[in-house]
Amino acid sequence: MTIPKINHAISFTGYKHPLKTMYLRGQLPIKYGIYGEELRPDNCSLEHIVPTSLGGKTKSSNLALTSIKKNSIRGNKPLEDFLKPKDLAQYLHQFWKLNIKNFDCKKYVENLTKTIFSIIPQDKVEIYKRAIKSKIKM
Repeated sequence: MTIPKINHAISFTGYKHPLKTMYLRGQLPIKYGIYGEELRPDNCSLEHIVPTSLGGKTKSSNLALTSIKKNSIRGNKPLEDFLKPKDLAQYLHQFWKLNIKNFDCKKYVENLTKTIFSIIPQDKVEIYKRAIKSKIKM
């Protein structure tokens, strides 16, 4: 039996969702992923805030744009081990100022924030809130 070689030039495209599709089409002028890394169409991935392996759903309130590398590194490890408050604030700020047809950016920010605050340790929530408030007037 012959086992075919794996073509490493072909990457796993991951989950499909309007958030990623809009970014790839240039409809979302987002420069930085949720972990502060620079995003490009060739490195864009969807991060499940609550990993699918832990019951997370593929819906806007549980998804953020990130790089393939950062997504792979995190896996299903605790979000707070990877997400810095200043990076979250920067990520959300990019969406807060946008007005995109058929995508409510402010609602996305509010719902994503709720999801994040529901899974990070409660003693750290205030630190994240302060960072967000320094960038966004919700």
